[in-house]
Amino acid sequence: MSDSIDESAAPVATRAGPAERLARLLKLPPDARPTDELASFDPHQLSDAARIDLLSLLEQQKHWLDSL
Repeated sequence: MSDSIDESAAPVATRAGPAERLARLLKLPPDARPTDELASFDPHQLSDAARIDLLSLLEQQKHWLDSL
């Protein structure tokens, strides 16, 4: 048995970069998306395409929250 840590068992958020986290969030409906995770993204660390994805997610999240 090895003493090394199996990183494949770590939660996705701990090993995924911002683009991968955004891609995962895009697949979720607004009610399943953690709003605090959306707010934690730094748009300056994202590509132009990922910034557009983030804006879309934030707009969808806002509409969902407004509907409550």
